[in-house]
Amino acid sequence: SWAIQAGVNEKVIGYLSFRNDHLFGFDAKSDDLAFPTPRSWEMVSNILNIMNGSVELAYPMISGLIGRGVAMEFKVWCTVYADLPSMEDIFAGKDAKVPTKVNAMYALVSSMTAYAAEHRYDSVMIGNSLLYARKMPADFTELLVQNYASFDKDYPGFLRSIPEYTKLISQKGIMRNGHVE
Repeated sequence: SWAIQAGVNEKVIGYLSFRNDHLFGFDAKSDDLAFPTPRSWEMVSNILNIMNGSVELAYPMISGLIGRGVAMEFKVWCTVYADLPSMEDIFAGKDAKVPTKVNAMYALVSSMTAYAAEHRYDSVMIGNSLLYARKMPADFTELLVQNYASFDKDYPGFLRSIPEYTKLISQKGIMRNGHVE
């Protein structure tokens, strides 16, 4: 929730959702002087936001912030974004294929969250994204809805006003606050 509200880069959110064990990673035996921490990941996000999300261009700085090993894994992982369906198509209600690989699903959820944050009160666009989410596996649908709900304290009420949300809930049974909505 904090990362979404703070504008953390979607690639950082997606990667850390997929590999949450890399949020913090100090290894006293490593020769690498850098290691991942929440603060260093926030700096990685800031760099990516400034460099239009180009991991390739930012890689030397990223490596200096989180260490060579994690930076290389992050760089390789970010290649899944190239194969994701178009966010414009999803939010316009066009037919788009759902990825099948787990790492791509995390990337998809983070991309959809970032795109939705820019259009958060456009009920048609959000509704279209929720229609698309009906095709996703239930755990990723739930993650997406939780991400959307974290936009601000009033957003869950807005979501409930969208008919596609009601259809999604009836189909998937999203867990919120310990009970199925």
